[in-house]
Amino acid sequence: MKEEEFWRAIAEATDPHENYLASLSKLNTLAPGYSLLYAFNYVDAGISNAGVSGFYSSSAWPLILSAISACERAKAADVALVLREMILYYDRKGRSKLKRQMQSDYLSALENSPPRSIMDIENAYYTLAPKRQAVWSSLLDDDELWLPA
Repeated sequence: MKEEEFWRAIAEATDPHENYLASLSKLNTLAPGYSLLYAFNYVDAGISNAGVSGFYSSSAWPLILSAISACERAKAADVALVLREMILYYDRKGRSKLKRQMQSDYLSALENSPPRSIMDIENAYYTLAPKRQAVWSSLLDDDELWLPA
């Protein structure tokens, strides 16, 4: 898949843009690569532009679960782990917005990990810039993801 083709298909499928979750739902009618890359793109951009706290406050926050799936598909486990830590941070504060979307054991592997500050988690995410960029190329190059749904 070429990046230009990806964005053209995204624009066609999601026009008019209502909100991120509605767009993600529209993309579920296409090959799975569209929704995975869409979610990862907006999560990564949101964190990069506004930091974790700003991203948490945005309407794109619910895309984080699909972005984690994108990272796992791209074999970027360390990026997926830091995204999960972001969810855990807010979950521990009693401010999770994702309880209904997550399975009850979604964060269980991290529950015994020592708490980190939001700044530590954010810095860990920023240090993964090359691996975050690799998620894009890995997903675009994964031919199986672009087969029709």
